[in-house]
Amino acid sequence: MAKTILPASPLRALALLLGVLCVCVAPVTSAAPAVAFVSTSFAYLDEYDAATDLGAAGFAVGTLSWDAVTPESLKPFNAVVLTDIPEVNEKGAVSPKAQAAMAALRAYVSAGGGVLVSSGAGGWDMCRPATNLLLKPWDAELLDEQVTDPDHLYHQTRGIRWSYSWTTNLAPSPVTAGIKAVFYPALSWRADGVKTLYVPKVGPAWQVLVKGEKSARTVRNVPKTGAMETSAATFATEPPILVAREIEKGRVAIFALWPNWTFWGARRKPMEGIVWEAGAAGIPSDTGKLCVQLVKWLAEPSVRSGALGGYVAPAKPPTRPEEYPPRLSTGRP
Repeated sequence: MAKTILPASPLRALALLLGVLCVCVAPVTSAAPAVAFVSTSFAYLDEYDAATDLGAAGFAVGTLSWDAVTPESLKPFNAVVLTDIPEVNEKGAVSPKAQAAMAALRAYVSAGGGVLVSSGAGGWDMCRPATNLLLKPWDAELLDEQVTDPDHLYHQTRGIRWSYSWTTNLAPSPVTAGIKAVFYPALSWRADGVKTLYVPKVGPAWQVLVKGEKSARTVRNVPKTGAMETSAATFATEPPILVAREIEKGRVAIFALWPNWTFWGARRKPMEGIVWEAGAAGIPSDTGKLCVQLVKWLAEPSVRSGALGGYVAPAKPPTRPEEYPPRLSTGRP
């Protein structure tokens, strides 16, 4: 007697169809989280020592010129690091193009992006006021004061021969997990008194993640000579060093330590890696690890939501030419 093959039930047919689809459709792999360094002058990835560390942490790493910062150019990145900023003019204003870039950054944060403000350096304190124009709507500013700690001080005897302080005063956070000591440059720069670590002054929505030790303070500079004053300025103890907050869907952090010791020059010979990882006086520095974990935290909301990101770094990024910026040929010797 021949078997009668009955038609499959609707539910059985649907199950068979879903099984076929599961076999045929390959799983979708998400892109790596992406971060961009934003600068007025440093356009090439090989100018950033920290690119190696962020790449090892799983990031696709790119660069953006301040002139190129727009809502569209920011979208491929989950976080951006502002390593400098266009200077203000003699009237204390930035150019219309810089104003548009700042507006794009604020919209980027509202949409879920992360911004690390690591800028502030610049001749005769022309960049700190520009940074404050960006920070004002976020209830924050950089004071014209250097963070230093006379009781935790190491004098470098080679290389740039700078002085450094360190702190272990950390708030519990995913950003500070596993961090023990954070080194930072403890002197202002040249006669113009530009600070190598500006102190932030922030509103109540901000969280202080790293403070100086009780013996740390902030100081101003003597006019004209640029020498650091010895008496405390705004903060006589435990000055804030790294602060962060959430703003709408995104996140912002301020760690206004000159990128010469971090994102640009972490391992450059004159710096000897003291701030980034080497430390001094038998104490290793976790500043580099802190920066990487900070960028991860900043990128987290848009990585989770998928609202931003997708940048794919080229296999062989262009490198800085020997003659930089390139000289335009005039046809004459």
